[in-house]
Amino acid sequence: MQAINISITYIGMLLALQGVGTWLARKFSYQNLGEINSFLIIGVGLIFSAISILIIQVGGNLPEIIGFIVRGS
Repeated sequence: MQAINISITYIGMLLALQGVGTWLARKFSYQNLGEINSFLIIGVGLIFSAISILIIQVGGNLPEIIGFIVRGS
């Protein structure tokens, strides 16, 4: 197993980006969520999560930032 040296601060900043994504998604779609079927919301959330994992796996700083924001939303 290979050890990866990543700063705890960097990991915390990436997790904070998930919060930013959640805030943005909630800000722009909160009032419309009551009208949409809950299974559709869950399905779209799973698709967003899968896409974000693929973006994060590309590597590099910018794809990680974008991936964590998408994952938060």
